[in-house]
Amino acid sequence: MKKNIFFVFIIEILFGINLLVPKYSYCQNYTPFPNSTALWKIVYSDPTILPCGIHYSYYYFMLGDTNILNFTYKKIYFCYETYYCSASNTPFGFWGGIRQDTINKKVYCYNSTDGDNLLYDFNLNLNDTVKRTYINPDTIPQTVFYIDSAQLLDGSYHKRYWCNAFVILEGVGSNFGLFESYKEVNFGETHHLSCFKVDSLLLLSGNSSCSYPVLIDNSANLDILSIRPNPTLDKVFINSKTPIKEVSVLTSTNKVILTIHKGISSYLNEAVVSLSTFPIGVYFVKITLINDIVLFKGILKTN
Repeated sequence: MKKNIFFVFIIEILFGINLLVPKYSYCQNYTPFPNSTALWKIVYSDPTILPCGIHYSYYYFMLGDTNILNFTYKKIYFCYETYYCSASNTPFGFWGGIRQDTINKKVYCYNSTDGDNLLYDFNLNLNDTVKRTYINPDTIPQTVFYIDSAQLLDGSYHKRYWCNAFVILEGVGSNFGLFESYKEVNFGETHHLSCFKVDSLLLLSGNSSCSYPVLIDNSANLDILSIRPNPTLDKVFINSKTPIKEVSVLTSTNKVILTIHKGISSYLNEAVVSLSTFPIGVYFVKITLINDIVLFKGILKTN
């Protein structure tokens, strides 16, 4: 028992997240994953790589719906902070999707490489053996040795399950992140969930900054910002509920080819960008709002 309690405190340190924990009680109601927009930030570090180690952050975004195998999934995008949110020379990548079975307290994930898999099973009790899942691919049995609740920054309580090699939190993920498996961690490596937001509301926060770019998807019917028309022959009209500080246009290789500075005294809720002098192709519009939230949108220039 002493070994397990020691593990509890070690994992709390590795979490890098400020959670208020009632140690010997937990909430009874199941808390599902978000059903709107959400952000997970993961911090990765490997000090064993010479000469100065590797340290970076990456993000997962939940934004919009898609239909896969006759199931409705929430779309998940990703980006790497180190590379200016660039993956394969595009500002964002599409990871796949997640869906929920709230009745049975299960969460599933899908991507084109691994197909459909059980991601989390929260239908657990003390001393249960955890099923093999996407984050728990090991054949070595994992046992729930401790259950409590974590109080998030909005005051809500989420049930938390302490297992031999990882910790999972209802409605959030694990101490390693969203899709990360503890088996991916080699000697010297660490990766942990550092930040979690739902609809821009900060629920978990670690020591690193929680500022982040946001991918704008028209199909998600977001009202924070609109960019029309798309595709376009020339001008793009941008409207936002939050005043706009700056607008930039980037090529598919992340080269900035146009920047519009709105100026401190002239923050406006709209902007117009002309692509008339640029060749036909795909561009990315980067919008920085007055609150320093950064949003991206792919634009197709036609003739």
